[in-house]
Amino acid sequence: MSKHGTPLEIGQFAEFSASIIRRLPRTIDPGLARAWENNGEELEKALRAALVPPKGRAAPNYPSLLTVDIDGLVPIELIKSCEDAGIIVTDVVKEAVGRIVQSPGRQRKMRVGRLTVGYLAEREGEVLVTDKVMSRIARTGNLLTVTEALYALRAYRQPCGDWLYIAMNPIIDHNGKFAFLASRHDGKRQIIGLDSATSQQKWRSSVPLLFGIAEA
Repeated sequence: MSKHGTPLEIGQFAEFSASIIRRLPRTIDPGLARAWENNGEELEKALRAALVPPKGRAAPNYPSLLTVDIDGLVPIELIKSCEDAGIIVTDVVKEAVGRIVQSPGRQRKMRVGRLTVGYLAEREGEVLVTDKVMSRIARTGNLLTVTEALYALRAYRQPCGDWLYIAMNPIIDHNGKFAFLASRHDGKRQIIGLDSATSQQKWRSSVPLLFGIAEA
């Protein structure tokens, strides 16, 4: 682990690096470009200052992963639309969501961010759900409602083999206990299930977490 957070996996690092390269300015002065080439230490400092917030501080504005259209569906309708998109929704989710009576709300766009649990909790290994994770998101982001969470899961292209957690307001499962939506990809399809939201529940630090981003 680096002193600034949990290292990216190889695939994540390659994707992140490619994203930076695609956005590098082509109009940079050749002399300035050579100066950066010849001073790798200062270039590293500049990149770190721009991309990595100081330890112990949340990023002032989380980078947006995707923008989701909220188009007025209620939770039970969203379940059907997820299944139409090829996503498996487990029976425990259907039962929990089926008990929720929620108005469609206004049509709008929602910005969704993604960071690893370890980055938000500033530690490796297993992290208590009630650790720093939710409080750090609350500084500049939003916990998702069940409706927003389903919209985000429907829009997010989850990599094969990955788990995905959702920073959301908990719902009640079939045992009457608080739970969060969670998702995994079994190599063929995305599967949406439930994960316990008790104070003793632990999440793996390497797993990504989706959350809402507060609008300016």
